[in-house]
Amino acid sequence: MVTRVVMKRFPENGPVPQRIRMLQGGLIALMSAPLGALWAASPPPLVPAIPGAQLSALKPPALSPELAASLQAAQPTGSALTAPSFNDTALGASNPPALEPVPAAPTVVDVQRAERHLKHLRAQVRSTQVAEAGAVGAGSASHVRSRMVFAYLEGSLYEIYTAPDRLTTIELAPGEHLTTDNGKPKAADAVQWIADTVAAGEGAGLRTLILIKPLVSGIETNLLIPTNRHVYNLILKSASAAYMPLVAFTYPQDEARSADEALKAEDARTQSQEVLHAAPDALHFNYAIKGPRVTWKPLRVLDDGSKTYIQMNPALKVSEAPALFALDEHKDPLIVNYRVKGEWYIADRLMDRAELRIGAKDVVEIQRER
Repeated sequence: MVTRVVMKRFPENGPVPQRIRMLQGGLIALMSAPLGALWAASPPPLVPAIPGAQLSALKPPALSPELAASLQAAQPTGSALTAPSFNDTALGASNPPALEPVPAAPTVVDVQRAERHLKHLRAQVRSTQVAEAGAVGAGSASHVRSRMVFAYLEGSLYEIYTAPDRLTTIELAPGEHLTTDNGKPKAADAVQWIADTVAAGEGAGLRTLILIKPLVSGIETNLLIPTNRHVYNLILKSASAAYMPLVAFTYPQDEARSADEALKAEDARTQSQEVLHAAPDALHFNYAIKGPRVTWKPLRVLDDGSKTYIQMNPALKVSEAPALFALDEHKDPLIVNYRVKGEWYIADRLMDRAELRIGAKDVVEIQRER
């Protein structure tokens, strides 16, 4: 039977002298120590156990003179050929560094908490981006003498600089007034800021002025000014070195809207009127109007030699409008191309006989007299 002794493995990549010394010490320990003790120190798991009495009787073979001389020559000068003990320090291995503890895997609660925190941070970043995108500072304003003039755009935030020892006046448009319960603007910080209103002018030129003053420097708040026409959102900043004495607004959207409404009104007037290109002596009023007394019965009928004009009752605006037909020699109705201009029916032809009707009962006849 063959008996094996398992020894600790030495580093293969260490310095050559150290590796040689470790090899020497291992061989000497193997030969000098009782084989049973070595086996008992680290028995291999795959070799069956052998009684200690039998192991103690076994003697390691002696070194040959040539091997002993080679090992002694490899020793450093003045050192003895000794057998080190079998431990990591004797084998020349350095103590490994202490490992950091492995963190525990996150739980479902930890993940949910982290997701909520991330969502909150994203909301803060988005809110800041939106506020900065809508902010309008002094660099975007024009000025007239000491008045800072902002172009009003709905949804914008206007930065207004104030000072503790100064008064900032905000001018609203003529006819514009606050709609709050007490007629005053609403400030987020009503303790360190003073906001009040006064009126100036009279009649159509009556204006509301808003007075703003901070109590200390280096503070900031926001101010809401709801009126019957606009909603102003202001960012108030208190700085002793800079302030705006007068603040006003222009209203490009309102001006564009007013211009568009005026243009539409002019178009409506144009559509409701038509120029009569005829001399007064060229007009013919020889038309007879017959029929029941309905609200839409014409007031008069005339022609200028090429067109027929029928003036309707103004009550037609609130009642159903009749249709116009021309009558042939057999009194059969014919469709007529006509248009309505205000209270006038205008047909681009002359008609000896015509009729206005709503259904089959309400019929008004028009006949030209020779």
